Amino acid sequence: TGLSWCWDLSGTGLRLDEYRQMLLRLIRPFGFAPYYTDDPEIVRYPGNGLVARSGPRAPAVLRDAFATLRVTQTHFPIGQEMVRVAN
Repeated sequence: TGLSWCWDLSGTGLRLDEYRQMLLRLIRPFGFAPYYTDDPEIVRYPGNGLVARSGPRAPAVLRDAFATLRVTQTHFPIGQEMVRVAN
């Protein structure tokens, strides 16, 4: 989980969106990818995000369980857009 209140924005001089993109560039080579979630701790601040790595040997049942746990709402309030990022 990327929690933006832990980031060193002032020390790097980066904006929130730039810092988040820098972190994603750093971890993508290791197989991590961003995922949508409606977890209140993550969606509370715009810079936060959920990233995970699913290894090639992870059983489908575990990948499906992860997908189910990431989203608890069955509907989205008007104006809230659901974004899915391809692995």
